[in-house]
Amino acid sequence: MESPIALNSLVLGSLPERHARYRPHHTAVIVAARRPGERELRLTWREFDAYVNRWANALRVESFRPIPIFENELASQAADGAEACCDHESRR
Repeated sequence: MESPIALNSLVLGSLPERHARYRPHHTAVIVAARRPGERELRLTWREFDAYVNRWANALRVESFRPIPIFENELASQAADGAEACCDHESRR
């Protein structure tokens, strides 16, 4: 059975943009004060979307990419974890 829900609306990356469009003045993020006397920071969905886009564009301009060595290390750790899990299961 096909679901009428738009799957793209469930993608985490599109959440700020979608909320900025439909709930622009609602509070999106509250950052607590770090020190006594400081005020907390509140961003609306429109402000938060603009903030996220600035960071995304800055990273794109700098050609930010994951460092391959970390990808290989994570894959290796995942494989080690899977082997340990299989070893544990075979001992039962």
